[in-house]
Amino acid sequence: MDITAILEKHDLFWQCKAGPLLCKNPPKHWFPRPYPLKEGKLAVEPCRITPSDLDVHSLIGKIDENNLLTGELINSIGSMYPASWMEAIAGCDIFVSAYGCVAKPVVKSVDEAIRKFSIEKSLKSDWFAFLSDFMDACIEISDGKVPVQQPHLRGVVDIVAAFLGEQVLCESIYDSPDELKIFVHLIAELFLEISRYVHKKILPWYNHYVSCWKISAPRKILDYQIDASSLFNPQLYFEFFGEMDQTILKEFSYSIIHIHSIGTRQIQHFLTLGTKTCVEISLDREAVPWNQEQILSVCHAIQAEGKPVLLDGMLSDEELNGIIHLLDSNGLAINYWNT
Repeated sequence: MDITAILEKHDLFWQCKAGPLLCKNPPKHWFPRPYPLKEGKLAVEPCRITPSDLDVHSLIGKIDENNLLTGELINSIGSMYPASWMEAIAGCDIFVSAYGCVAKPVVKSVDEAIRKFSIEKSLKSDWFAFLSDFMDACIEISDGKVPVQQPHLRGVVDIVAAFLGEQVLCESIYDSPDELKIFVHLIAELFLEISRYVHKKILPWYNHYVSCWKISAPRKILDYQIDASSLFNPQLYFEFFGEMDQTILKEFSYSIIHIHSIGTRQIQHFLTLGTKTCVEISLDREAVPWNQEQILSVCHAIQAEGKPVLLDGMLSDEELNGIIHLLDSNGLAINYWNT
């Protein structure tokens, strides 16, 4: 299938009028992958980094313009190593190793966070300048021939959890609820500033834009991650974060919300967000027992609201065929691998 036909099928996917979009990847192996630093150095054990330790070009994955499709999903240019862009810009300490990239909290209370955090300071930070350089490098390498993806900005609750630390975040719900709401609003404002900035830089490719999760749309797509939402029951999550999620997603015609199969308790909230919102579910089979019935139940709830769903993870051919048979193929995408 050529690119034009794939793009048309993706457009119909958003309307739940086409599918399934299938992408079979090579088997994944969880080996250590040293993190590239300047001057050919590699981080194996955890070490704190600043932008001066990094070279933008060493982070960018190379993609052959003649090999953009994997099955019916679309590859794009972005970082081939994990990054904590928003946490770094907000002011967290960033550590990298052969096993990933993590942000460390720098405060011990939400009051301290409000005193230390500044949107103006964040937008003048070295990390924001580095993100801008990274985006410019991706666009230059793409040369209009390869789609450029949004950097992984996560979402409001994830950034708040990183800045405060999960324990302080949970305690603040009860000990400092008003102050926490103030800080959540500040982080949401920063998220909007950064997301607007990077999306202004991303140019259309065949009059489309491509998500880091390999789905295209005829207008810009926000990739939004809210893993830390699983810390809260639905009522608390909506009280403290729901309004900000809605405000942010209203900025974009299309959005993909990333969650994990062990973190689906906010699914009813997700279904109220955005008119063109796809829910991407990471199956997490490397970490938790496989529960196909639970996954199917969540997918049915998503599809019942007329929203598309993307599954990402390990599936046997038998499991794949079973899921396709038991769900509505229209508005279904599956990015998978097996052994």
